[in-house]
Amino acid sequence: MKLVSRNNCPICEKNTISSIYKLPYQDIKIVNFLKIYYKDRLPLNLLNGYDYDLLECNNCKFIFQKFIPDEDFAEELYEKYISPEESLEKKISNIENLKKQYHNEIKLIKKIFRDKDINILEFGAGWGFWSAEAKKFGFKVSCLELSKKRVDYMKTKGLKVINNLENDNKKYDLIYSDQTFEHINNPKETLELLNSSLNENGYIFLN
Repeated sequence: MKLVSRNNCPICEKNTISSIYKLPYQDIKIVNFLKIYYKDRLPLNLLNGYDYDLLECNNCKFIFQKFIPDEDFAEELYEKYISPEESLEKKISNIENLKKQYHNEIKLIKKIFRDKDINILEFGAGWGFWSAEAKKFGFKVSCLELSKKRVDYMKTKGLKVINNLENDNKKYDLIYSDQTFEHINNPKETLELLNSSLNENGYIFLN
């Protein structure tokens, strides 16, 4: 379980990159932030020897972090160090405001597709609240989510969950993703995969 280094731009894949801000994870400013944000759950020794290193691609101007969690570390972050219970509680406590946002988006989708019967995939569905609202509007919705606790919760709400896109032969008219891409290590590759899962004239909706 560790951080891994990105030495090429994750968008254009060029290695013409430069550091625009760098600070050791042992710096007191970062230590204090991490202690507060993770409520002292995160073992900070896991970050020893690493820097918070913000890079800019000189070719496409994309800005990204050099060091990112490997798969094991990422799973630990989202399943253990970030409390799933607190995450769910936060969503539920703000559900009325979220529903207003969701309904506006869903109405826009209905308008774009002229009320056609379409298939939707929510990529990075989290707890599935958006999908649940879309389902209420009559859409056929599938959810893709890596977190086992979130998947289990969605299943209790009657939502259809798929394991991965590589083994999913279904094509979608719309792929919706909210607050997901900033957590993805390989955004270009992921976007290409989503695009390959679209029907002709389909849309990808990113927040």
